Amino acid sequence: DDDDDEQVFPKTTAAAIVEAQADLLAAIGEPETAVNKLLTLPPELLSDVEQLFDLLEHYALYHVVRQRLIELATISKERCADLLMNHLDQFKVDTVYEQLAPSAELQLWYLRLLFFRAPEHYTNPDYKRLHARHVELSADLAHLENLPRRNSLSPDEDILANDETDANDDDSELLKFLKWSSFVPLDGALAALERQTPPLYNEMVYILGRMGEHRRALNLLLHELGSVKRAVNFVEQYDSALWDDLIEYALKNERFLAGLLDYADVSAKLIQKIPLGMRIPHLKPKLLKIFEEYRFQLKAYQDCATVAKKDTLSSLHHLYALHNRGTICVFPSDWEEKRFELDQSYFIDAKKKIIDSKNSNDESNRKPYFVRSPKSEANSNDRDNDDDGEEIKKDELRRNCHDRLVRLKRYHQFDGSSSWL
Repeated sequence: DDDDDEQVFPKTTAAAIVEAQADLLAAIGEPETAVNKLLTLPPELLSDVEQLFDLLEHYALYHVVRQRLIELATISKERCADLLMNHLDQFKVDTVYEQLAPSAELQLWYLRLLFFRAPEHYTNPDYKRLHARHVELSADLAHLENLPRRNSLSPDEDILANDETDANDDDSELLKFLKWSSFVPLDGALAALERQTPPLYNEMVYILGRMGEHRRALNLLLHELGSVKRAVNFVEQYDSALWDDLIEYALKNERFLAGLLDYADVSAKLIQKIPLGMRIPHLKPKLLKIFEEYRFQLKAYQDCATVAKKDTLSSLHHLYALHNRGTICVFPSDWEEKRFELDQSYFIDAKKKIIDSKNSNDESNRKPYFVRSPKSEANSNDRDNDDDGEEIKKDELRRNCHDRLVRLKRYHQFDGSSSWL
């Protein structure tokens, strides 16, 4: 009988009574009192979490819980996060952060909410100090997000396997935040990362790269992290002058050298410096791969040179053809009228000069207008010579008219600029 009573009345505790009272209060129009009733219950005894947050959202009772955010976060972080992010105007960032001060974990939880769900709001310069605090809290509580940590490499550790593992790892939340934020003080962030045990080397490498301490960052990659891939990428991205340091370290570490041979950019420099008698794991397939890549690059360069040569010749032939073809001239609509006026005035002027030349009594002026004077006037009375002179004058007049017309056409082709005439 007792078991049957428990199945029929599963909620016979004080918490069930309080929840029932809250339902009644909400039904009669007193939602604020209902919320206060529910908040009196310990979080572990509150069975209907949704009821509490639904009342807050439906009746906009934000003022009731504005000073009780730690209780709300303890009851349900998911619903509390929705409430805070959806109503940033009701829950001011500075106020919420200060209210969560008793719990560093809740402060970090809230700053992460801003970073992932309201980044455009979080970039406000007014929250610059919160960015610095975000890095400090993330570093101090790194064990909560399982950030990859690494002590100095042991002599027997497999660098190649470690490199493959690093290639598959994503950036930590802290590293993503450091790359995103422009307000984090680099010196303070570096100090926070260094004081951890062990230090957060991945984030330190990024900070040192931004600070310009490239050699120190490379030393961390080589001696602490032992990642060939990241070391090569770092040198290519920040400072190509560090290739010599990278090669020098590789020549002292056989396994690191074996990993470095996979990168064609350094293989040519590296092979010549490998000391005799040095044992390198998997050397033969790596050398074969280097030679194959070299042959492929050489063939690609040769093919590119051939294509470039053909394109150059084709372009030269096309340019030669353009220089030797005719040019189409487009004249204005009133060209015919202007040409008639110019030709008429020119011919009238030329005819007048020829007539004046004929009627002149001065023998020295009897030479044709467009023809040079004859060297001798011994045969000046010869009729045939006079006829030839007239024909020459006419031909010369035609040629001059034709040249004048061509000039006029070119004048209009060059937009009226007659400086070349």
